[in-house]
Amino acid sequence: MGAVFQATDTKLGRTVAVKVLSQQRTDPDSLRRFTNEAQSAARLDHPNIARVYYVGEDRGWHFIVFEYINGVNIRDLVEHKGPLPLDEAWSYVLQLTDALVHASERDVIHRDIKPSNILVTSGGTAKLVDMGLARLHHVENDDSDVTASGVTLGTFDYISPEQARDPRGTDVRSDIYSLGCTLYYMLTGLAPYPTGTVLQKLLSHSSDPPPNPQVYRNDLDDGTIKILHKMLAKRPETRYQKPSDIIQDILQLASQLGLQINRSGRQWTAPRLRRGFTLVNQLVWVTPLLLFLTVVYAISALTSPTHDLVIAQPTYNNTPFDIPLLNNQEGEAAPQFELEGDTSQQETSEQLPRPNVANMTEVDRTQTIVVGDATDTLPDTMVAVDSFERAISLLPEDSSIGVIEIWEDSSAPINSFKLALTDVLAHPLTIRGRKGTTPKLSIALTPSDLESNAPAFIQLFGGELVIDNLAIEFILPSQFRQQCTLFRLDPLATISITNAQLTTKPPLGANDLIPVNVSVFESVIPGLVSESVTEQEELERPPTIDLANTLIRGKVSLLRKTQDVDVSIQWDNGLFASTEWLLAPDHLQSPGKVSVGLNHVTVFAGSGLIHLTPQSQNSDILHFDANDSIVLTEPGSPLVVVNQESMTVDSTVPLVLGGQNIAVHNTVVILELLGNDAVGMERQYTLTDLSALSQNGNRPPWFSLRDVTPDVAWSNPQVPPVDILIYEMDYTDFLIESFLDTQHGFDITSLTTPNSAQETNE
Repeated sequence: MGAVFQATDTKLGRTVAVKVLSQQRTDPDSLRRFTNEAQSAARLDHPNIARVYYVGEDRGWHFIVFEYINGVNIRDLVEHKGPLPLDEAWSYVLQLTDALVHASERDVIHRDIKPSNILVTSGGTAKLVDMGLARLHHVENDDSDVTASGVTLGTFDYISPEQARDPRGTDVRSDIYSLGCTLYYMLTGLAPYPTGTVLQKLLSHSSDPPPNPQVYRNDLDDGTIKILHKMLAKRPETRYQKPSDIIQDILQLASQLGLQINRSGRQWTAPRLRRGFTLVNQLVWVTPLLLFLTVVYAISALTSPTHDLVIAQPTYNNTPFDIPLLNNQEGEAAPQFELEGDTSQQETSEQLPRPNVANMTEVDRTQTIVVGDATDTLPDTMVAVDSFERAISLLPEDSSIGVIEIWEDSSAPINSFKLALTDVLAHPLTIRGRKGTTPKLSIALTPSDLESNAPAFIQLFGGELVIDNLAIEFILPSQFRQQCTLFRLDPLATISITNAQLTTKPPLGANDLIPVNVSVFESVIPGLVSESVTEQEELERPPTIDLANTLIRGKVSLLRKTQDVDVSIQWDNGLFASTEWLLAPDHLQSPGKVSVGLNHVTVFAGSGLIHLTPQSQNSDILHFDANDSIVLTEPGSPLVVVNQESMTVDSTVPLVLGGQNIAVHNTVVILELLGNDAVGMERQYTLTDLSALSQNGNRPPWFSLRDVTPDVAWSNPQVPPVDILIYEMDYTDFLIESFLDTQHGFDITSLTTPNSAQETNE
């Protein structure tokens, strides 16, 4: 998150390293992390940890002055010379483990140990650098953690399973795991799980057995593998509990193998005293060793491969083996993977097959991210993270992600977000609640959002988004400029919302009468479309919006259209509860057809169903089709109002009302025509007028409704209720006496009410 420069301390006459934070990254989170790096390093004073000398700010440039280390990092060292000799690798691990002892004694957890964060001097001293993700293990306020927002993950190739789930709960055992991954890299030139997507790597760290570096080189002893695998244990409680335990095992191993390990001048605990060398003393182990070597030599002479040693190349670009399918769809045995060179005899029971990602079907490719505390064992296609923001941040990194499943209510509102699905996924993205629950997800606009006159909570650029089994709350700011949108779609976007509740709420403590101008959906202007979208594609694929078993409530209108494309909305079963227009006049100000279809939907639109002004009228027709539905307004409000610049007897209406078996409540006026000229002509069409015109064969071309009922038999005495805020209304406030007799409005048997959802979650 910053550039590092070599500099000279003119006062002390020494060379130093200066890390400077980019001025484009001076947001609070970046500054907090940058400051945290300096504070964490300042608590430490160890020869194997880069020391910090000073932290400051000058004319907007934030910087940290570090000890200058003249050396090369482990990543570049291995890429240059290949896998390290065993004694050299253990020398670096020994020094770094001692550094972890020092840090853990001061409650500092590094959380980003990896080859590129370890510098090696020409004298063989290893130095741990970059404390950007470090944290104090015992903190009084979790909000001070740099990962409180749930976005910073660390490096996927070297991350511990528990850090991938929740970095705020890690301790020194997480650093031990990352150091084990780094040791594996030093021995092989590869990360432990080098292939696959980000999500597949996280899954491997959480569930796959620790890899065996003996696959790549046969000069490694079993003692090395034993220590390495204990460092790489999946569960922290089965890993080394303290870095000092590793030191004892390394020194004991070095003594057994006769390794010359550079201890960099440190005073280590001496290994157990060894008895003086005598031939008699050695016969206990020399005799069985000679017998074992004889057997091994005989077997090797009969079955030896072409190459005795398989060493990974310094720079790794291709998969070192062909990845097999565990089982194909016909149930046939999976093919065995092949190692470099002659592999006729190289398979062992320890070499676990890995899924062949290239040959998977689209269904097999889809991975699921669980948001929440996954206490149960997850299948191989799922991985748990601690926050919704973390799940969203993984999408650009892993094209196999197909589902984000939320297991619990959000503890605090998350920030608004953008999904450029066309650029990152070749399949739909589903955001859903866990089966059997309806989790609540609260979303709020950020300060940068409010710098725009038309902010949006969720922006969808291309692709297909599916939202299922969620209760989403959109928290409005205390002020905004002109308008606001819940879902902003570009011409290539498709959204499907099922079994959901979309609630628009005023800010906490705000008066419910604060004027707002909010639309649920908006089609955006061409300039916001992804550059990869051609104009022809833009015209051929208008935004499509599908709703089913969904509740929308709050001071909102359904659609804002500011782009010259068609928009289609289909809604099956649900409730719209708002004091505003369903389709508002200032929300339909661009050419292009709008098609709205409702089936078994109850619409309470306090201002009215549709309002068209001269600015919202064009040569295209607004098609509104309602079947088996109920429409109610505030008492006396017309269902549809059309304002025209100059109205005549033969004035046309750019609207078609279609459908059948609907009920209308609180109004007798279906359409009101108003002239905006000096004459100010006005004409109303009541349900009685339209019925008479239809019987006489003079039905207006804009009216195609059939079987319209002028009233509704509600279960409640007052509909809509006067003592309930609009954003708190639910299905129980709009029940009718007998749904089976009339089939009007929503079917409550297929819906989850907000109250029942809350009880289920509890």
